[in-house]
Amino acid sequence: MEKDKLSSFKAGICEELDKRVADKILEMSNLELLKKLINHAESEEEALAILALGTTWKHTGFHFDKRLERQSSEISYLAHNANLSFCAKSGGGGKMPQMPNLA
Repeated sequence: MEKDKLSSFKAGICEELDKRVADKILEMSNLELLKKLINHAESEEEALAILALGTTWKHTGFHFDKRLERQSSEISYLAHNANLSFCAKSGGGGKMPQMPNLA
């Protein structure tokens, strides 16, 4: 009976992950890995901890998604884009941070 309860709990979590893919919160490659891990979880607590990997957190208007990245030894450098750059004049003799809301 306990095993049936855990199986239905895992199925509910997998349905939640499917909704996150449909809402473009979670990537399909991450979905497959998360489902595989959840299906091998031994308890509800373990399944919920795995579910947290696919959870989106909202802070200061930005969306932060825990994503699994491919392992690589490559280093990428971005070219300077003058259209995206800005210069802020400090009004307090340089003592005030330029963008205090980003901290």
